[in-house]
Amino acid sequence: MKMKKNQIIQLQPKERILAKARNYVESIESFLEERDQAIPLLLKALRYADRNLKHEIMFVLGSFAKEQIVWPLYDIMTDPSQDEEVRQDAAIQLSVIGPFLKNDRQALYGRLA
Repeated sequence: MKMKKNQIIQLQPKERILAKARNYVESIESFLEERDQAIPLLLKALRYADRNLKHEIMFVLGSFAKEQIVWPLYDIMTDPSQDEEVRQDAAIQLSVIGPFLKNDRQALYGRLA
């Protein structure tokens, strides 16, 4: 059987980001092994993800990357173009991680007041 050269399946960057994001939320082991690459990728995936994937991403990052997710969550929560349920998910996640923040707690509380 002869293979043709250049048989590369081209995926859109958005689709690759979402596929990798799904992998990280489905496999916490993968997320933890590749944490330095996983956190920025999941933050980027929040822009493209559907409601369910956004919920999962917020949960994973809220559990393992509190300091990195606080402001993206705030932005989602205050963005009127976001789905109401997504905004509510972001607000809930912020209320859960807020007390555990080391660096941005006071700044967050100030913006929420």
